[in-house]
Amino acid sequence: MISSKITFLTVVAACFIATCSAQIAVLSPCQNVTLEQNFDLSSYAGKWFEYQRYFTFFQFGGKCVTAYYTPNGTDTITVRNYLVKENTGEVNIILGSATLVSEVGEGELSLDFPSVGQVDQDYWVLGTDYKSFSVVWSCSNSGSDQSLQLAWLLTRDRVPSSETLALAQEVIDRNGLVDSFMITNQDSCPEDPYP
Repeated sequence: MISSKITFLTVVAACFIATCSAQIAVLSPCQNVTLEQNFDLSSYAGKWFEYQRYFTFFQFGGKCVTAYYTPNGTDTITVRNYLVKENTGEVNIILGSATLVSEVGEGELSLDFPSVGQVDQDYWVLGTDYKSFSVVWSCSNSGSDQSLQLAWLLTRDRVPSSETLALAQEVIDRNGLVDSFMITNQDSCPEDPYP
């Protein structure tokens, strides 16, 4: 009885820590995933809309989430993330960079947002067709039997087609991602002046 209470409290604590860390807690280690092969960073650059994501504290109450990736050399892109706070209309922008770290041509990047103290966050592209969708994932093991995960579905269109969503869902299913996605509000978005 005491052992089950301790296990329960450990799980609750892990979930609390995960929420504060802007990730979801999964009661298993990071699963094996397949990354995008022959990843082309220059084709990946451009404007992406966030269609859905796992809960993230730093995006809480945000809508109209958009990412802009600008080439900055052969293996680095400048990152500009944009969102509007739903309750105030305040615009939040965060700047950073992502560096391609794979030595075998996979979509494995390291994301860095020095202005908020986040350094070297994994940004793994599990699948993309470059023109309509990208499934992005990050995972870190937390003990031997749990993990903390982040995931996003990005699309080139603010309102993606059902065909685009079906292609992305194939990638999500193939990689065994937890079905904990939240759809991002992209309604009544002010035009971001960034090109």
